[in-house]
Amino acid sequence: MDVSMAASENLVPLALLVHLGAAAAALALFRVPRWCRRVAFTGAVVASSLTTAAAVIVLASGEPLRGPLLFHQASGFTASFAVAPLSAGFLLVLGLLAVPIAVYSLGYLGHGPLDRRSAWLGAGFNLLVGAMALVFVADDVLTFLFAWELMSLSSAALVATEHERSDSRRAAFTYVVMSHVGTGCLMAGFFVLASLAGSISFTAVLSGALAFGGQRDLLFVLFLIGFGVKAGTVPLHVWLPDAHPAAPSSISALMSGVLVKTGVYGLFRVCAFGLGTPRWEWGLVIASLGALTAVLGVLYALAQVDLKRLLAYSTIENVGVILLGLGAGMMAQAAGRGELAALGVAASLFHALNHALFKGLLFLGAGGVVMATGTRNLERMGGLVRRMPRTALLFLVGAAALSGLPLLNGFASEWLLFQVLLLLFQATPDLSRLVFPVAGALLALTTALAATAFVKAFGIAFLALPRSEGARLAHDSPRSMLWPQAVLAAGCITIGVAPGLVLQPILGVAASLTESAPGAQWASGAFRLSPGPGHFDHFEPWALAVAVLLGLGLAAGLSRRAGYAVRTAPTWGCGGELSAATEYTATAFAKPLMMVFRSVYRPTRKVELVGEPHFPSEVKYQAGIEPTFERFIYQPLMRGVMAAAERMRVIQAGSLHAYLAYVLVLGIAVLIWLGGGR
Repeated sequence: MDVSMAASENLVPLALLVHLGAAAAALALFRVPRWCRRVAFTGAVVASSLTTAAAVIVLASGEPLRGPLLFHQASGFTASFAVAPLSAGFLLVLGLLAVPIAVYSLGYLGHGPLDRRSAWLGAGFNLLVGAMALVFVADDVLTFLFAWELMSLSSAALVATEHERSDSRRAAFTYVVMSHVGTGCLMAGFFVLASLAGSISFTAVLSGALAFGGQRDLLFVLFLIGFGVKAGTVPLHVWLPDAHPAAPSSISALMSGVLVKTGVYGLFRVCAFGLGTPRWEWGLVIASLGALTAVLGVLYALAQVDLKRLLAYSTIENVGVILLGLGAGMMAQAAGRGELAALGVAASLFHALNHALFKGLLFLGAGGVVMATGTRNLERMGGLVRRMPRTALLFLVGAAALSGLPLLNGFASEWLLFQVLLLLFQATPDLSRLVFPVAGALLALTTALAATAFVKAFGIAFLALPRSEGARLAHDSPRSMLWPQAVLAAGCITIGVAPGLVLQPILGVAASLTESAPGAQWASGAFRLSPGPGHFDHFEPWALAVAVLLGLGLAAGLSRRAGYAVRTAPTWGCGGELSAATEYTATAFAKPLMMVFRSVYRPTRKVELVGEPHFPSEVKYQAGIEPTFERFIYQPLMRGVMAAAERMRVIQAGSLHAYLAYVLVLGIAVLIWLGGGR
C-alpha cells in the first residue's frame, strides 16, 4: 500500500514534467508543423491522463496526495503540492476536457493560417494545461501565485494567436489588464494571511483562524474580486466575451470549460471554506452575484449574432448558476445546517463538471462550423444540417444539455439545485427564507432564456437554407475532430441518465468541505436523484428514458402498421417563394425578447435610405445594444486613471537629481516606518 501511494504521489510532478517537455519539443520542431502538433498534443494527452489518474485515486480513497515539487537549499523554500478532494474534483474536470481537446486540436490546427503557428499553439496549450493543474494542486502561496500568473500569461498569448487582427490584440490586452487587477487583489489577500500565519503554507494560511471582524470581511472582498475576475462574474466579466471568440476554438473550449473554473475553485477554497465559517451575508453576496451573473449572461447571449460570442456569454450565465449553488451552501453552513450546505456545494460542483462537458462540446462544434463556413456570423450560416449532419447532431446534444432538457447532464445539476433551494426555504424559520424562492425563480428564468438562446443558435445555424457561399459549400469536419465531440456528447448523455455515477464522488468532496454529509437517501443509486426524504423530491432518469424509448417504438410501430408514406410539399410562404432572403434571422428571432428586456439592453438602431426618399434602392439597418458596464463603470474608471497619470507626469522630470531625491525620501520614509514598528 505504501509503495502504491508513493508511486501515486509521483503522478502530478511527472505530469508537469511531461507538459514542459512537450512544450519544449514543440518549439524545437517549429519548422515541421505536423510533428509539432503530434508531439505537443500527444504529450498533453499523456500528462492530463496522469493528473486524471491522481484525481481518481484521491476521490476513490479519500486520502490526499502530497509531496514536494521544487526545493531551494539556500533559502529553504519548498514548492509543494497537495491533491485534496476539492483539488481532485477540479483536476478531474481538467482531465476530462483537456484530453478530447488535445485530440481535436490535431485536426483543427492543421487547417488554414493556424497550421504555421502549430509550434506556439502546442507549447502554449501545454503551458496553460500544466499551469491550471498546478493552480488546483498548489499547497503554498508562492507556488499558487506563480501558477496563477503563468496561467494568465499563457492564456493571454493564446488569445492573441491572430495578433495581426486589432480585435485579437484588444481582447488580449483587456484580458491581461483585468487578470492583473485580480492578481493584485489575490497577492494582497494572501500576503496579509501569510503575515498573520507566519507561514506561506496553505495549511496555515487557510486554517480559518487568522482574521476576525472587519479584517476578515476585507479579505473576503479582496479574494472575491481576485477570483471573480477569472471566473467572469458580472461586473468583472468584460474580458470574457472578447477573449473567447478571439482565441482558436479549441483554446476557447479549454478557457470556457476549465480556465473560468480556476476562479470558481478559488472561491470554494478561500472565500467559502478558507476564512473560517462563512458569514450568512457572504453567502447572500455570492448567491446574489450568481443570480445577477446568470440572468445578465443569458440575456446578452440571446442578443448575439456571433456564434462564439454567444457561447462566451453563455459561459458567464453558467458561472452564475454555479455561484448560486455555492452561495446557497454558504448560507446553510452559516446557519449550522451542514447537511444542506453539503447539498448546495454538491449541486454547484456537479454543475461545474456538467458545464465543462457541454460547453466544451459546443465550442468544439462551433470550431468545426467556423472552419467549414469561414464565418462566426449566424446571419451568414443556415442549412448546415444537410452539409454537416454529424456536427449538427453533436451540437444539438450540447445545446439540449445546456438548455436543461431531461436525460442530459445539464438538467440533472439544475434540478438538484432547485431542490436545494426548496429545502433551504423549508429549513429557514425567519423572513430570510424569501431569498431562496427568489433565487429559484431567477434560476428558472435563466434556464428558459438559455433554451431560447440555443434554439436560436441551432435553428439559425443548421436549419433552413444557406445564406452565404461559405454555408453552401460547407462540409463536415474530419473524424479527428468529430470523435472528441462524440466522447463529450456521450458524457453528457451518460451523466444525464445515470447521475449517481458522479454524484457519489462529488458527495465525498462536499463532505470534506462542510465536514458533514446529506442524508443517505441522496446517494441511493446510479440512476436516481433523491436529495430529500419526500416522495416528490426525487427523479429517476432511467424511467423517463425507458418511457421515451417505448413511446418512440410505439409510434414507429403504429406508423409502419398503418403504412403511412412520407409526403413532401412546399412550405407555405405567405403566397411567395421561400428563399434565404425570407428566412428568420438571428436578430429577428431575438427581437421580441429584446423589446421585453429593453431596459437591460438599451437597444440602439440606425436606418439609412439609399436613393430617393420615397423610392429607395436600398435600406441599410444597423442595430446594437448599449455596452452598459463599459459605459458606466469601465470608461469613467479609465478616464480617471488616465487623468491621474497625466497629473503625475510632472514627477518624471527627466532630472537625475530629482530621481535621486525621490530615492532618498523613500529610504527615509522606510527607515521611519521600520523604526516606528519597534
